[in-house]
Amino acid sequence: MEKTQELKNCFIEYCEAIQKSWTFGKMTESERKTCLETLCWANTQGMIKGNYVARYQIMNAIYHAFLMGLGYTDFNWRTNYVLPSIIQN
Repeated sequence: MEKTQELKNCFIEYCEAIQKSWTFGKMTESERKTCLETLCWANTQGMIKGNYVARYQIMNAIYHAFLMGLGYTDFNWRTNYVLPSIIQN
């Protein structure tokens, strides 16, 4: 019983963490909803297995793949900020 609660907590804690991330903040409302639905779907379909750390890493991979699908590149994603020319190659 305690193990089941720990795994549920992992999912809840991960979802809470990404909702505080700057990348999540840059998404549209529709993208946020789809992202959370994707994680929930993967979790309820039994695709996320293993101990706490393994589950967290799998959810992180799913989130990263979702960001890649949105065109995520780096910290400059969806901003008007341009790197100084000294940094650009």
